[in-house]
Amino acid sequence: MKRTLIIGLVIVLTIGLIIVIAIFSKNTKLGTAMSAQTAEAEVALAKGDLAAAKAIYKKAMEDSEDADTLQSLQKKVEDINIKILFSPTIDSCSVKYTVKP
Repeated sequence: MKRTLIIGLVIVLTIGLIIVIAIFSKNTKLGTAMSAQTAEAEVALAKGDLAAAKAIYKKAMEDSEDADTLQSLQKKVEDINIKILFSPTIDSCSVKYTVKP
């Protein structure tokens, strides 16, 4: 009886450890992907490609589940939106008009 209890306990602990490792591994992969996306967006910003940077940050927002990360990414998208609004950049929300003399 005691031996069966110990074996059952070892099995339960092993399964719990596997679940914890799987969750940790998933979060680490998401963090690495998020870092790569953020770096890619920063490169696009440095090149002056506001539309591409905005698209990359929005994709990163879709992939993120962390509230702090989402808030940070949303702030970056908002900042880019303001830059786009006051620049000649044409994005999906813009319409280009030509004014005739």
